[in-house]
Amino acid sequence: MRSNFVRYPIDYWTVSVMVMLFLASLWPLLFVFPLWFLIPYALVILFFKNAALAAQHNHAHLKVFRHRALNFCYDTLLTQITGYTTPEWEIQHARGHHQKYLTPRADLTTPVDAQGNTLNIWAYAWRGTKYGFQEALDILKADRQKGKSQSTRRFGIHLLIQLGITALLVALNPPMALIFFVASNLVNRYSLWWGTYWQHVNAPCTHVYDASNTTTHWGLNTLILNNGYHTAHHEQPGLHWSLLPERTQKIQTKMPAHCLRTDINFHLPVIDTEPKT
Repeated sequence: MRSNFVRYPIDYWTVSVMVMLFLASLWPLLFVFPLWFLIPYALVILFFKNAALAAQHNHAHLKVFRHRALNFCYDTLLTQITGYTTPEWEIQHARGHHQKYLTPRADLTTPVDAQGNTLNIWAYAWRGTKYGFQEALDILKADRQKGKSQSTRRFGIHLLIQLGITALLVALNPPMALIFFVASNLVNRYSLWWGTYWQHVNAPCTHVYDASNTTTHWGLNTLILNNGYHTAHHEQPGLHWSLLPERTQKIQTKMPAHCLRTDINFHLPVIDTEPKT
């Protein structure tokens, strides 16, 4: 059934979860709780922010709402939960990674260094955290050199809003805001790359169907909104996340066996994906 507000009705559920996650993060700023409660509560919130990162990734590729104002509000909400602005996703991920993944040595998101060696997960996560924002700035700089400044303005506006709201939250309750919005979101920016690692490690990257790893694990895909179906996402980045399992079934014969999994394995063997020169 067509909705006047969202493109796909299932996203009413997604948006509701994101609103609840924001309110859950805000709760300790408004009420006093004992330390024995706050520590596990903060860890639970941090765990479920993986869903927010996935939701923002999906939203960056295909806007949830039909109306620009609603998308802007959703962008602002997601930014406070994840620590990323949606324009950063659109620039670094959609315009960076999705244009470069078949040349892994040039792709920040593929776990390969400039010499063609596969990075371990620690080095990879640190590299992505350190240079992800800079890659977005480099792409914006190239836009400005071509006389295109709209993306820079949008990026700047969203960044200023993020910093402004964060400053207000810190002023409201400095200790809790630092824990649930500042420190938590800094951890998010690092942990994102841990999740991204297994999606790309050891992928040969010779064509779209072997350029990432897919897992059909139900629990993981429930948490990260079907981002485990990563090959189908590479093939059709604008395909709604709810349709990725069906698309995966149609293309799985084109995927190498080692790129298609049914489990969660964070200890994949490290091998070279490209010959050394």
